[in-house]
Amino acid sequence: GVVREDRADADEDGVHLVAQPVHPGLVLGAAEPGPDPPGQREAAVFDLLLDFERDSTNLQAPQNLTRRKIDEDTVRAGARYQLTPTQSIIASGQYINRDSENLTGSLNNTFFAKNEGYQTEAQYQFIDQRFNLLAGSGVYRIDVHQRGANNLSGCCIPGNFSRDKTNGYIYTNLNINSNINATAGFSYDAYKESDYQTDGFNPKFGLQWNLTNHVRLRMAWLETLKAPLATQQTIEPTQVAGFTQLFDDLNGTRSRRM
Repeated sequence: GVVREDRADADEDGVHLVAQPVHPGLVLGAAEPGPDPPGQREAAVFDLLLDFERDSTNLQAPQNLTRRKIDEDTVRAGARYQLTPTQSIIASGQYINRDSENLTGSLNNTFFAKNEGYQTEAQYQFIDQRFNLLAGSGVYRIDVHQRGANNLSGCCIPGNFSRDKTNGYIYTNLNINSNINATAGFSYDAYKESDYQTDGFNPKFGLQWNLTNHVRLRMAWLETLKAPLATQQTIEPTQVAGFTQLFDDLNGTRSRRM
């Protein structure tokens, strides 16, 4: 089950990750490649189905009156240095400049937002036959400039704030024998957005047991803090014992998965 303490404000960031196996129990995240040139994305979408809405032939239905335009430029760089055959260090840096425009409510309400900032991460890896360890940290800083307006009344709602995240983590992975694999670790996450601020330690435990050649038992207990990602990418593990720990929740949401 999943227990969440949800934020009350809105969040337009979504997380779309695909798994890249590193070793049993841990998975690093990577964004799905898109059709646009590397570092640039332009999109204009309409008739968006949100919040479990059903498709409708009614042209005045809310799901048929939503338009979104996105213009995004990103820069990504990474490096890996191998200390020994079993140890290496990974560094990752990302920069984003994103402009978005949303039209809703009979196309009378327009919302403009500009996100600009960076995300830097570093990770130490120790990978052996019986024991693996990942330790890393990251810093996320995004300045948000947004403005909402009603196209009929002309009123507007300006708003400027920043999204700041700092985190650190340790994940250990032990192959007890050829059939049993255990994962244990924790992360510390601190997130601040406007007047909202939260931080704390998040434990992570997982177990995978191959009962037979065709049956695997998986168990996990993990806690997470949802925070934005600059380009929907991170080198921190996104799964524990095969269970996803990143969800498309509101920024600042604390969750527990059992």
